[in-house]
Amino acid sequence: MTQVGAIDLTKVSSGLLESFSPLYGVFSLPYLFESEERFYQVMDNPDIMGQVYRSTESQGFAGVGWYDSGARSFYMTRGPINTVADLRGKKIRVMQSETSIETMKLLGASPIAMGQAEVYTSLQQGIIDGAENNEFALTIARHGEVAKFYSYDMHTRIPDIVIMSTLTKRKLTPDQLVALKEAITESVEVEKQAWKVEMEKTRELAQTQFGVQFNTVELAPFKAAVQPIYDKLKNKPQIYALYQQINQLTNE
Repeated sequence: MTQVGAIDLTKVSSGLLESFSPLYGVFSLPYLFESEERFYQVMDNPDIMGQVYRSTESQGFAGVGWYDSGARSFYMTRGPINTVADLRGKKIRVMQSETSIETMKLLGASPIAMGQAEVYTSLQQGIIDGAENNEFALTIARHGEVAKFYSYDMHTRIPDIVIMSTLTKRKLTPDQLVALKEAITESVEVEKQAWKVEMEKTRELAQTQFGVQFNTVELAPFKAAVQPIYDKLKNKPQIYALYQQINQLTNE
């Protein structure tokens, strides 16, 4: 509906936009961002994000901003993930993302792509052993009722992207475009702060009301396991060039 101008603006996970533009696949690269600060540094960089936003213009929409969606970690039904070995053979729900699926395979898990609406029942019935998402899945989607172990490996930080119909954008005057940019920039800052506040509440709720146990993992073995993704990145010139830009910026 956004492509044909029936909806002017909407918000969608960049993981799902990977099927429209390979550039969005960079955010599915595992352990790409060492910290939240590095992530923000990239997302607020117009040179990097401008090319990503414009990459879908020919398909009827373009990115105009982003919102924080936290880091994705594992949550399981039968015990925590402490080591890579704990994932071996486990059936893990992932989004329909080529990179996410490959990541799970390299970590030894069996990725199962399915819609979010199916996850609760699949966890409950043992169709899957776990899933990966931010902490809100535990409370808002109530996955914490059936998955009591949340393990912080923070393998991806996949932002939500605000997209706008190109048909709508063409109707705006230069002054309106400036106002739009200012409004979205302001809303990003409001959302980042609101996210942090609500995330703290969510963690507490997950522990006290749902009985979820949280743990952290030693990241080095996890990073080593997914290195083949980076070794093959040169075979994807568009993503590789963008990855190099990101790597250069975050290591300055």
